[in-house]
Amino acid sequence: KWRPPTEESLKTRPVLIVGAGYIGCRVAVAWASAGRPVTLYDKSEEVLRAAMIYIRSAAKVGQYPCQHVSTTTSLREATATRVIEDIKALKSGSKKPWMAIECLPGALEVKVALLSNIEHMLPDDYILASSSSSFPTRRMIHDLRHPERLLNTLYLEHPEPQNAPSTVQLMSSTRTDEAIFPFLIGQFERIGVSARVVP
Repeated sequence: KWRPPTEESLKTRPVLIVGAGYIGCRVAVAWASAGRPVTLYDKSEEVLRAAMIYIRSAAKVGQYPCQHVSTTTSLREATATRVIEDIKALKSGSKKPWMAIECLPGALEVKVALLSNIEHMLPDDYILASSSSSFPTRRMIHDLRHPERLLNTLYLEHPEPQNAPSTVQLMSSTRTDEAIFPFLIGQFERIGVSARVVP
């Protein structure tokens, strides 16, 4: 059964965003602008460099700079316990990510393979999310050990493009643990994003 991370651990544990394209960047800004640790993964160094340029520019709209955003081309590194810099440039131990968000373009098979692979690298209290608007998460659960940890989080565009998304829709995979929804709604409230559960 899923148990939520402790409030204390959420101060240092990052949100892992898989895919540094347009959607991944927007999702990163939503969390980073509120001062939450973010790890951004992509296979391409070039894509990650472009993503950080975008995030640095967009994060200026928020309360915090983006020293707490890190990038990597290694999924194993992205899910490992490691040291990052917080917003005061002090060293602090960062545990494994409490949520991994799939933001990959492309085929359903790619998303399914990624989720199945990354699940084995995450801690016991992880949440898996997909940002896909094309494929429902009920089509992504068949290879997962814990399908009840997966849901869809659809970040809606802000009316002003330079701002982070201000609304997110949460959708069950049909197997999602019901306790995840109020927990995530609370976390989104803390970063200034309005979240609602939709069928």
